Amino acid sequence: EMAIEGDDVQLDRATNLATIEGPGTLTFPVNQGLFGEALTSTELIDVQWRERLTFDGQTAEFHTGVKVSIADSMILCERIIATINERIDFTNPEYNSLELALSTIACRDRMQLKVVEWQVPADGGDPAIQGIRQGELADFHVNLDSGEFSAQGPGEIDDWSRGESRRVMIAPGSVQANQPAGQERDLPWDYTHLKFTGTLTGNLHDRVGQLNDQVE
Repeated sequence: EMAIEGDDVQLDRATNLATIEGPGTLTFPVNQGLFGEALTSTELIDVQWRERLTFDGQTAEFHTGVKVSIADSMILCERIIATINERIDFTNPEYNSLELALSTIACRDRMQLKVVEWQVPADGGDPAIQGIRQGELADFHVNLDSGEFSAQGPGEIDDWSRGESRRVMIAPGSVQANQPAGQERDLPWDYTHLKFTGTLTGNLHDRVGQLNDQVE
């Protein structure tokens, strides 16, 4: 079930608007990760903030010292605007029965991220880590339904992956990042480090991205 906690919770049922002044926490169960990656089981998303939350039943704005975590993955940012797949009607006592999922995430004013991607073997064995991504970006927006994302630099991303590869295209006129010395395709993990000052756009579902301007 969804749970909202804070010292000053204001709920206006007429406008379907919940506001929390000061620090608080929002939690609800989800079946996918922060960036649409599959989870091995249902997990609780946990959102914490220090200044304010406004939530109209579908769009939530979190202000100052925001931390979003699901299992081993997390986002740290000063302001996050997020939407969910269903609009909650606070006058309906059955709203907690909805199967909620994140639809969009927009991070403003410097973002740090860590995403751990798990995979369950086809034979039903123990889950194994499929990839790890961590980095810092100035701004970030993702539509989890379509997979489309965009990020604004300056930023850095470290990516460790195995199995399916991810493609990163460098726009003409940019300088491509150097791969670590000695990297071979037959190693169990592929590692990529990217540092850029321009923009990064792509699609999470297609595992492809394009870097524009000043790539190191």
